[in-house]
Amino acid sequence: MSFVGPRALDVAEQQTLENEVPGFEIRLQVLPGLTGLAQIYDPADDARDKLRYDSMYLHCMSPWLDMKILILSVRNTVIAKWDQRRGKPGSECRQKSTLDTED
Repeated sequence: MSFVGPRALDVAEQQTLENEVPGFEIRLQVLPGLTGLAQIYDPADDARDKLRYDSMYLHCMSPWLDMKILILSVRNTVIAKWDQRRGKPGSECRQKSTLDTED
């Protein structure tokens, strides 16, 4: 695993998305990373957009792009922008638990 690259998915999620999105397996051509273009620019966490961003990363990989992604990731962490992401199953659970405590 590296710092920058397509975010690793669990095996079941990877296989499901490979069946749903043609070409999704190309993300596996490079080592997975802790952060990547899809994590920064895809707040909806949509599989097709994830593939598009990961494909762009594969075609444009460079130390400069990696530095930009790392800087933007740190920025997102500092300003808590990660909390605004939608699309993962956990986001509905957090929203529901928030609504439950408001009653």
